[in-house]
Amino acid sequence: MAADRALKGIVVTYLVFILFQQLLSLFQNKLQWFKSLSGVLHVVITVLVMAVVLPPLPQEWQHHLASWLMLVLWTECMLLIGRFPNCGVYVVMFYTGG
Repeated sequence: MAADRALKGIVVTYLVFILFQQLLSLFQNKLQWFKSLSGVLHVVITVLVMAVVLPPLPQEWQHHLASWLMLVLWTECMLLIGRFPNCGVYVVMFYTGG
């Protein structure tokens, strides 16, 4: 039980830092932030992590939200890896759709 609380504390602290970073990015350049898919994905990831970790939801809802979270995290990972052109053909396949 103590490890669970410690892990939740670490996740919540990390979420606060991410939200602070996104707010600063939003204040710096609002138009560019709304056009950026990465910025929007960070907000979606943050909201989904909060929905999975913080409130006591029924276990089936946590599983559904966690599966959507994994899909969004995979998309964000592909976008980050796609910034490096020598990372492989799989990122190119992800962008071109086949």
